[in-house]
Amino acid sequence: MSNKNRRASAGDLDRRGFLKSSLLAGAGTSAAVLAAGSLPVTAASRSEEPSKATASGQAGAIPGAIPVRPFGKTGWKLPILAMGGSAMVQRFISAYGVKLLSMDERVAMVRHAYDKGIRYFDTARVYGESESIVGMGLKGVRENAFIATKIYVTRPADTRKCLETSLKELGTDHVETAQIHSPVIEAMGFEKAMKVHAELVKLRDEKMLRYIGLTTHVAFKDVHRMIARAASTSVCSPTATSARAWTRCSRTRTSSCANCASTRPTNSAWGSSP
Repeated sequence: MSNKNRRASAGDLDRRGFLKSSLLAGAGTSAAVLAAGSLPVTAASRSEEPSKATASGQAGAIPGAIPVRPFGKTGWKLPILAMGGSAMVQRFISAYGVKLLSMDERVAMVRHAYDKGIRYFDTARVYGESESIVGMGLKGVRENAFIATKIYVTRPADTRKCLETSLKELGTDHVETAQIHSPVIEAMGFEKAMKVHAELVKLRDEKMLRYIGLTTHVAFKDVHRMIARAASTSVCSPTATSARAWTRCSRTRTSSCANCASTRPTNSAWGSSP
C-alpha cells in the first residue's frame, strides 16, 4: 500500500470508529486483567511543588513507555495519550454500538491503562458512572495520576456542590483540573460562564483543584472571550485550526484531548494554585 493510501485509510478512522475499536479491544483487555489480577504498579515521581511536579510514564520508566511532554506551565510531564471517560458509561454506550462491560471490567480497564503508562484521566459530572469508575480504577495510585473532571451547573452558585459531588465519586479530596464543560458555556453565555470561573477560583484557593480549564465543541466566540479574559490551563479543541487561533498556544506543548484521543496544542496561562 502506498504512503498516500495509508494516510487515506487512517483518515477514514473517525472518532466514533476509533472509540468503538478501542472499546472492543478493551473488553478483551479487561477480561485478561480480571483473570490475572492487577498488573504491577509503577510509582510516579511527583513532588509537592507544582513547578517540579511530574507524572509517571516518562520514557524509560515503563518498557515501551508512551512518550511524554511538558503539560503547559503546570510542571507536570504527561504521556501524549490519555484516557477519556465518556465512552464507557451506560448513558453514551449505544452511540458506539458496543456492549456495555460490567462495572468490574470497566474499573479493570482504567487500571490497565494506568499500568501501561497512562496518567491523564478525563471524566465529567455528566458522564454518569464515569467518575466512580475512574476513582475505583485509580484506588491506591491516585497520587500518581492527573485527573480532570468537568463542571456542569445551571447556576454559578451550584459550582461548589457540583465539584464536591465529583470529588466524592472519584474518592479524592481534589482534582488536578476542573473544567467548565461546553454545555455550560453554550447555555449560559460568556458572562455567566465567567461567574462559574469565579466560583472555581474560590475552590482552587481551598485546594479542591489545582488548575481551571474549559472545553468546547461549538461555543467558540464565548470561549475566545473567556480565554482573552483569563487564559486557560486546559483547552480541548475539536480542530487544530481553532486551536491555532489562540495566540498563547505553543506548538511545542501538547496535551491529550482525552475525549477524541488526539493531541492538541495546549494553552496554559489560566493560573494554577499558589
